[in-house]
Amino acid sequence: MATRPVHTINVMEHCRVSPPAGSVAETSLPLTFFDLIWLRVNVVVRSVSFFELSDCKVQTHLPYSKQSLSLALQRFYPLAGALRLSPQTGEYEIHYTDGDSVPLTVVESDSDFYELVMDHPRDMAEFLPLVAELPASDLISLQLTVITDSGFSIGLAVPHVVADGHGIMNFMRHWGSICRLGHESDSMSLLLPLHDRALIPDPNGLKRIFLDHVKMAMAKQGQNQQNLWPVQAQSQHMVRATFVLTRAKIEELRQRVTMAREGIMEEGGEKKPIHVSSFVLMCARVWVCLTKARAVEGDQMVLFGFGVDCRGRMRMAQPIPATYFGNCVTMCIVSARGSDIAMGDDADGGGGARFMAACEAISGAIQRFDDDDGVLGRSDGWFRRLLSIMEAGERIISVAGSPRLGFYDMDFGSGRPSKVVVTSIEQRGGISLAESRDDAGRGLEVGVALPKHEMEQFTYYYDKGLKNY
Repeated sequence: MATRPVHTINVMEHCRVSPPAGSVAETSLPLTFFDLIWLRVNVVVRSVSFFELSDCKVQTHLPYSKQSLSLALQRFYPLAGALRLSPQTGEYEIHYTDGDSVPLTVVESDSDFYELVMDHPRDMAEFLPLVAELPASDLISLQLTVITDSGFSIGLAVPHVVADGHGIMNFMRHWGSICRLGHESDSMSLLLPLHDRALIPDPNGLKRIFLDHVKMAMAKQGQNQQNLWPVQAQSQHMVRATFVLTRAKIEELRQRVTMAREGIMEEGGEKKPIHVSSFVLMCARVWVCLTKARAVEGDQMVLFGFGVDCRGRMRMAQPIPATYFGNCVTMCIVSARGSDIAMGDDADGGGGARFMAACEAISGAIQRFDDDDGVLGRSDGWFRRLLSIMEAGERIISVAGSPRLGFYDMDFGSGRPSKVVVTSIEQRGGISLAESRDDAGRGLEVGVALPKHEMEQFTYYYDKGLKNY
């Protein structure tokens, strides 16, 4: 695939947007142990959402974008704040004071809108000029790009330490609703964010354990709060593509796994029941195809990691509300030998033994979060494991996003996005996962960023699996 030229970007304005003056009192929000996890891992989520709109002009849409963003920040004010060490406690907190703001860049581009929203592989370099740059002292950065009178994109860069995917998508939906309506509606009150960090219990003192880890790691690496966020490199050798699994194919895969497991049990084998969700099926499929594409064999271990939402998994009388704005996710890491995942002729994502092994590993790991000790009992263990993986420099396939986040539920006045691209997966060798824009949201789409030769191999095994059933 030939390298396409990076399109021309014309910067129209750099500005900063604050909540309405005097609308939010000075506030400090302490980081919970869930937040500290992501401060240590130091993940910055970067994405670009594309919206089709004919005759899109900066002069028309910029005033609405600024005004609606200001009103949205009144509710989601931590995004305009700053990460600091509390003068009182010496612990990390997000501090907001009146006048704090977020950077917004407005640009025009001569990119081909309809080419960018297609699924087929293209150079990652085509997307990077549309991604917002994150200054060292900010907790979010936004870029509005008007694309050749065909539409616009919203580039987002936000450190994971501020909030998980549920919180960030809630913010984007809220901003979009205000932009579309020109004001807040009564129906938005049901989705207003909750910022009370006391909602997160910590009976085992995990916050102190995690805080000590974070401070030691930052001291070792020479980091401070003025130099936290990694920069997205301008990589020229990576290509990105989107692969869709329709609802019908999901059902075929589920039946194939179920029948294979029933066949083993009929022959006298023992198999624990597993929940073969669409998430498990897609993750297992990608895990198998990626492992095969990278030619991982033998006893070499292959790691697969994904976030687990803990809002309904805490041992509490009442679950954490869905509108809690902060982090309430933990990382689940699954491991397998290359020979268990990729060897043999059935390593095509089809429904053979390798695919079934991947399904069982992922499903079993999720089920263990609902065991007697629950999320709180396991957090310290997986945190230590994650640290050891980072220190050893082991390669891990990580999942950004979830089909439950509702990437395609945003509407800034021109309808749902034509495409949402998570560009930060390039940095860590991961994948992105979302509900399918089409298929009534019942299908799934996965974004993959790989070197060209690995992408060709991955595509071959992914398509081969589809043709086998």
